[in-house]
Amino acid sequence: MTPETLLKMATVIRDQDAALMAAKNHDYAGDADALENFREFGFYGVIVRLGDKWKRLKNFAIRKQAGRGDLLAVKDESIKDTLRDIRNYATLAEIMFDEEQAK
Repeated sequence: MTPETLLKMATVIRDQDAALMAAKNHDYAGDADALENFREFGFYGVIVRLGDKWKRLKNFAIRKQAGRGDLLAVKDESIKDTLRDIRNYATLAEIMFDEEQAK
């Protein structure tokens, strides 16, 4: 894979992540504060959510390595969805961290 192809793929993924974040933000947050749904628990709350997604991904990888990769019980959330959520939660964690450090 060339560096150009890698960057093009990363850009597509980033744009898809941003679209998902916008859609979820619409559903979860208020109009006045895009981080309203995270304010109660702040940076550490986002880290907990990130940990949940990481654990799901880790369990999937362990099952797949054992030849049981088809054993995901939640069929409407794919591994790609989980990876996208991890990236978005990491972005939100950085935003929350920066915001809290600025106070």
